[in-house]
Amino acid sequence: MRCEQSGTSRQFRTKPSDRAIGWFGGALFGLASLGSGIGALVADSPQDRFSSLFACIVSGLFVLLSVYLLLWCKRHLLVLGTGRIERRDVVRLKALRASEISAVQWRRQPKGGSVVLRDGRRRLVIVFNNYTPVAKRELVDALRKSIPAAAAQSGWDEFQAWQRPKCSDPELIRRVPRTALICSLLAMAVAIATMVVVDTMGASVPGGAEDVSLAQRIATVVIGFGSIPQLLKAVVWLSARLKAMDE
Repeated sequence: MRCEQSGTSRQFRTKPSDRAIGWFGGALFGLASLGSGIGALVADSPQDRFSSLFACIVSGLFVLLSVYLLLWCKRHLLVLGTGRIERRDVVRLKALRASEISAVQWRRQPKGGSVVLRDGRRRLVIVFNNYTPVAKRELVDALRKSIPAAAAQSGWDEFQAWQRPKCSDPELIRRVPRTALICSLLAMAVAIATMVVVDTMGASVPGGAEDVSLAQRIATVVIGFGSIPQLLKAVVWLSARLKAMDE
């Protein structure tokens, strides 16, 4: 998101990480939908064809959600100034005259907080998590200056006390213990070694096929649990990178 100033008005757009999520989701689920569609065409049995078609449809729905997110990032615009507060979305435009605002509710939900402006007949909701941290502070200050002194405000003290500095990226990374990562790698190595050894020896033992199948299932579970810390680290890293894009 960026904050732009035009004359006496200020414009706020969505944060860059939302656009990155839209592109990433569209590409990922687009490839998944394409692969599932090809799988449905070459499937040998009706059951496999149905499974591929179902996966193609589900992936296609997520592609549509990603496209909508990109369109929303392109269209969304919040304008403060000239006595009006306007919010433009994909297909709607809502506006309130600042002088007619009679009630303001500051909320800690959803994530990042929000504010509800009412003029008696209509209401306008502004979700702060749609904008970067810097733009959010500027937006809150601009709203406080635009709201008439006579307007009834609720929840401001709680909202202001709730706002606090967030942890820095290195602190987020350190939340994943190094020992947990080492243990996960060891668990994965042991599980893979077990699968290889049992698979090699199982063919020469009576009933070995059943034993191999059971051992492979156990090893798969071990690999799955051993990968959890690595997955957590990847999620934390991605979150930190998306956060850095908005700063």
